[in-house]
Amino acid sequence: MKILDSYKNPVTIYSKVIIILFVLYACLMPDSAGKIFKNSNTWLWTNLNWFYIWSVAFFLIFAIFLSVSKYRKITLGKDGEKPEFAYWSWIAMLFGAGLGIGLIFWSIAEPIWHYAGNPWVSNEMSSAQKAQMAMQITIYHWAFHPWAIYVITGLSMAYFCFRKDLPLTVSSTLSPILGKQTNGFIGKIVDIVAIFATIFGVATSLGFGVSQMSKGLHILTGLDFFATKEAVYGLIFAITAVAIYSSVTGVKKGIRILSEWNLWLSFAILLLLFILGPTVYLLGSFFTNIGHYVVNVLQMSVEVVDVSVSKWQTWWTIFYWGWWVSWAPFVGMFIARISRGRTIGEFVFGVLFVSSFISIIWLTIFGNTALWIEMTQGGILESVKTQGNEVAVYATFEALNYNAFITTILSVLATILIVTYFVTSADSGTLVLSTLSSGGNIEPPKEHRISWGVLEALVASVLIAVGGLGALQQAAILIALPFLFIMWLIIISLMKDLIKEKV
Repeated sequence: MKILDSYKNPVTIYSKVIIILFVLYACLMPDSAGKIFKNSNTWLWTNLNWFYIWSVAFFLIFAIFLSVSKYRKITLGKDGEKPEFAYWSWIAMLFGAGLGIGLIFWSIAEPIWHYAGNPWVSNEMSSAQKAQMAMQITIYHWAFHPWAIYVITGLSMAYFCFRKDLPLTVSSTLSPILGKQTNGFIGKIVDIVAIFATIFGVATSLGFGVSQMSKGLHILTGLDFFATKEAVYGLIFAITAVAIYSSVTGVKKGIRILSEWNLWLSFAILLLLFILGPTVYLLGSFFTNIGHYVVNVLQMSVEVVDVSVSKWQTWWTIFYWGWWVSWAPFVGMFIARISRGRTIGEFVFGVLFVSSFISIIWLTIFGNTALWIEMTQGGILESVKTQGNEVAVYATFEALNYNAFITTILSVLATILIVTYFVTSADSGTLVLSTLSSGGNIEPPKEHRISWGVLEALVASVLIAVGGLGALQQAAILIALPFLFIMWLIIISLMKDLIKEKV
């Protein structure tokens, strides 16, 4: 009976109907769907790029404010309540859900492209200076700013759910503003927007991950089948089936175990690459990267490049900010779900600072290794240009010039990690979509998890069909816009309630 009642929820009905209609439209009229995505993004890049840039800059400032304010001692739960998960498990789960596949896909491809050209590079710069600028930009896109976005949504959902006893939904975070409408029409619209942002954000990551996975399998096996779109679709549904199974087992079993496995395997690959790569250069690069980032982050955070002069910022920064915002309800709710009992200060420190620190380590080892190879012998940029971003990681392993066995081991480990991060992202996304569509139930029915898992796979496949990875990027940016407005309301709502706390 409870299952039937959950399917009567208007949020469930309307969101699934609209998503299914979108899938049918994109399948029947792919050219039209692709054109709509492209034209919509062109308008957005031209008119609202500043809104994305300045919003995310403010989110970081607000997150840092929370970490040092008097509100940092407030528990995300009842006073004195202990955390539900150990610190290591908590960090592993939030890192796997927050970045995962995307970090593997872009950790080499992005700095290589920035090394080739960006608005701040000049012909007078040396190769080392170009490499440093490339890493500065990459860290800007992957460290503190995206995690600040997750702090806003995750902290607010955890606060209103575990401390104020409201359902674990995005609409609950607006209860001080919406009042009775939290459970009314406006609240349902907010949750439907959150569902759309989640499913398109997750689909974007799944598309990137499977494209890279298929390329890796093609390189490892030599089979042409893995280079086809059919292989990509098959992999999406095969891995999604595993993700659904993991999601059905729950957070404390499948998702927690996979997240811890991801982190250990990530550390193993990082250690191997650190030892086999230019170790001394990487040690120096780590501290140099942090120093240059700290010195230049303010200017980069607020500078808006005129799209008529250069489209670089729309291709990179606006895409990333849109992608992170589209992930905000998904990652935010998942982090909230695992953060009961943490204080606001602990939450911000773990989500913003610890996760950013791990991201910088990853980016330095992968990105600077590839840049060092490009500066000393070349080849990485040419591989990316001719074969696509998906080959960047594998081309770097090959260019280290160790024997075939070591190269194969690194490639196999990277492919396994892509698979496990794929599963972690998919099962976390499935759990969040199920929670949103079942009125905030933190243990949603298994039928919900299965149906949302299938829809995730369908949306990812359809977006690849109508425009490849470009369509995935366009969808993420576009769907993020309405949720960006909601995030501003979340900040106002959270502060309205925090000032009432006796601290």
